[in-house]
Parts: sequence; structure tokens; C-alpha cells
Amino acid sequence: MMSDRRFEVIFRGDVVPGQSLMDVKRRLAELFGAPAAKVEQMFSGRPVVIKRDLDEEAAARYRVALNDAGALVELRPVEPASETGSDTSRPDQTVPPAASGPEHSTVAETIDVAPVGADVLPPEYRRNFTPREVDTSYITVDEPGADVLKEDEKSPAIEREVDTSHLSVKDPE
Repeated sequence: MMSDRRFEVIFRGDVVPGQSLMDVKRRLAELFGAPAAKVEQMFSGRPVVIKRDLDEEAAARYRVALNDAGALVELRPVEPASETGSDTSRPDQTVPPAASGPEHSTVAETIDVAPVGADVLPPEYRRNFTPREVDTSYITVDEPGADVLKEDEKSPAIEREVDTSHLSVKDPE
């Protein structure tokens, strides 16, 4: 029995380990049929919705196609729309499809960039943060190049006899 769950495909700019970033960008441009400049915008670090409202099987196909191109994506279950119709938990950026599959998608014409200092983390990922008082009064910093080991912490140097009589330096010609 097929699940009625719906998913969206989220890309944050992460690439498959061992993949060249330039190669991944090139392959995504080919996959989406989009100019390199549009694909570059997808690597801002902000979540980009590649595709919304997919069934589980279609979402998995997107993940495989994007993974094959070297892009790591997240399949996020979509909650049923609220009565007001607004869903603030979804990322602002969207890459709408041009056709039915990932091989026919195009990158959106506009991608918003949050203003400096804006909180771009969705509420479900936020945690309460309480700053801690940490006593750093006992920490000191020495001048660059200073010997930071105390005499009793140093290991004695081992003197060795090394025969270099067989080595020579050739005159430059």
C-alpha cells in the first residue's frame, strides 16, 4: 500500500564526499537545464526547495538523480496545509519544475537573499540558547615565539653523532 505522505526535496549546497564542487555545479546545470549563474545561487547555504508536494516514490527518484549528480538533498515530509494556508516552516527559495521529472527542472528566476542579520533558521530547528558565564581569568597568552613549556615539562634533547662525511655539495655551473 502506498503512503499518502507528501514530501519536498530540500538542497542546502552540500555535495557528496569526494565530489568536486565545480563538477557538481556543472552536472546540476545540465540536470536542470539552467545557466551556471542560476545554479550558483543554489549554493548560498540557505535551503532551496527543489520540488514540492511529491509522493514518496517520486521524492526518492529526485534524491537518486540529485545524488548521482553529486548533490546531497533532504526529503522533508510536508505537513498538511493549515487552515490559514500559510506554512512558515518551509524555506523561501524554490526551484520550480519545467516538466515532470528532475531531468526537466529549471532553476527559479528569482531567489531571495535574507538581509544581513536576519534569522533564517526555521522555527523547528531553533533551540533555546542560554549564554554561560565561563571563568577565563586563569588563561594567559605569551608573546609569539615564547617557550611555553616549563623546564620540568621539557624532554631532554638527545645528542646523536651523524656521519655526513659521505655527503657533498656540487658547485653550481
